[in-house]
Amino acid sequence: MTAHSSTSRAKPGRKPNGPKVAPLVETPPAPDYLSPRAREEWNRLVPAAISIGTFTAVDHRAMELLCETLAAIEELTAAVRNEGCILDTGAGGRKGNPLLRAISEQRSQATKLLGSFGLTPLGRMSVDVKPGPMNDNPLVALLRKNIKN
Repeated sequence: MTAHSSTSRAKPGRKPNGPKVAPLVETPPAPDYLSPRAREEWNRLVPAAISIGTFTAVDHRAMELLCETLAAIEELTAAVRNEGCILDTGAGGRKGNPLLRAISEQRSQATKLLGSFGLTPLGRMSVDVKPGPMNDNPLVALLRKNIKN
């Protein structure tokens, strides 16, 4: 590859140039096969992604993975609270709870997925986010009030 050739990968700090898919405007129902906790996440996250224009008809599987990942984090965290961070071994020693590594891995995956939907500050910098209504922004309202005076 020469210095003048282009690649299909987005460069850091640039938005991807892939095919555009129209964002959804209404929240689809959570899939029945999601766990109850994952359905709660769906009902919380999908409207947020729709409000900023980052959820499309082709994103269902990625959102399902995100919702199940967040549900798993909650379940793993509850288990660690119950068992403790340090466990006794059979030989009389102590060791770290292996669930802590699973939580860390799940959080890493969730962070990536949240970012792909623009649901983190850094994620919003790398996806096309539709601006929210300016009238609902308290800073804009304050500035407008001060300009009028």
